[in-house]
Amino acid sequence: MRDGAYLKRLSADLARWQEAGVLDAGQAAAAFADARNRTARPSGAFANVAAALGAVLFGLGVITFIGANWDLLPKLARLGAIIFVLWLAFGGALLAFRRHNPGMGHALALIGALSMGGAIALVGQTYHIEGSAAGLMFPWAIGVALAAIVYSSHALLILYVILAFLYFAFDRPGGFFLDRGPSTTPSPELFGLYYLPLLAFGAWLGRRWDSGAAMHLSGLSALLWLAVLFVDSVWLGQQREFIAAGLMLAAAGAVATGASEY
Repeated sequence: MRDGAYLKRLSADLARWQEAGVLDAGQAAAAFADARNRTARPSGAFANVAAALGAVLFGLGVITFIGANWDLLPKLARLGAIIFVLWLAFGGALLAFRRHNPGMGHALALIGALSMGGAIALVGQTYHIEGSAAGLMFPWAIGVALAAIVYSSHALLILYVILAFLYFAFDRPGGFFLDRGPSTTPSPELFGLYYLPLLAFGAWLGRRWDSGAAMHLSGLSALLWLAVLFVDSVWLGQQREFIAAGLMLAAAGAVATGASEY
């Protein structure tokens, strides 16, 4: 909310509370003066943005330097380099939060979370562990979720919601939409059953932290999940699956409507 609009609304609220007898004239004047003084002070937003930008540029510089010499590094050195970036980012984020610099802290934590995916992929490549894109997204999402909890970072929570949905998209057998025929065998991966706990956790934490972006992304992911199931039922052309998908949509709508009341 912009400062002018906030003060205008606060003035109207104070007048209403004064008329209701909640506040007297002196208390209302003191509250309005305090709010006006606070909005007149620099909020530090520019400093936070500058710190975040500096942290991101520094992190990208380190990653670029390592990438430029990637072919010259042995496998063990590559693993050590990516672990160094992880410790540098997450350790720097912890130090920034302790020094009450949340802008830099969130930026460094985000760099560490993004580097985590590269670390997981590098470990698989170094030790010749066979896997898929879904096999990368799942542990990456879990690691980002843990980091989000440790740093109480809304940015990491948003990244987690995105990675969790990518896990669902890559885990589905075949393609994501309409390239399976009536012979498709139902499976937990096809219906995204392993994805549902990840979706529920992101939505729950977003609600607990009052993160509108995380909750909106979780809701959009849920709608896409339901739409995929509905399209599958139509594509398969079987009445039982069609009815089940319709009931699932109706149940999800009822749950969403009930949850909106709390």
